Amino acid sequence: MIRRLAVLLAGALVALIGVCVWRTTRLAPYAVETDPVDSAIAAATPTPDRLSGALRFQTISTQESGRFDPATFLALHDYLAAAFPATHANLRREVVGEYSLLYTWTGADPALDPILLMGHLDVVPVEEEGRWTHPPFGGVVADGFVWGRGTLDDKAAVI
Repeated sequence: MIRRLAVLLAGALVALIGVCVWRTTRLAPYAVETDPVDSAIAAATPTPDRLSGALRFQTISTQESGRFDPATFLALHDYLAAAFPATHANLRREVVGEYSLLYTWTGADPALDPILLMGHLDVVPVEEEGRWTHPPFGGVVADGFVWGRGTLDDKAAVI
């Protein structure tokens, strides 16, 4: 009886795999029609300056309210406004909970589904600063890299 059940389950598994493979081969690539990219945007050369500048703000996240420095976050808000004037001229900016930013970029067709792009401004505290190749809040550009706390998580995504 157990052997018959095992054979039945194995057969069902093989059938399921077969259905999955068959359906996968029937899928067509999903294509979206888009307008051509603005040549001025496509030709722009990215520079590390704005990321480097953002890394210099010690927006350290902490569970201890006494160690939280709100002035650093507010200074970073001002820096972003100065570093990205076109963004701030064309998007609606809201401050949420005093220190978080929400930007709304209204598209040409409000009937289309929205998208959400997210990043965060805070970083975890630095432990063992001496082990860093460059100062964690230096925003140093060297050896083809931008060095600092937040380059990978997550100020780079914000920039």
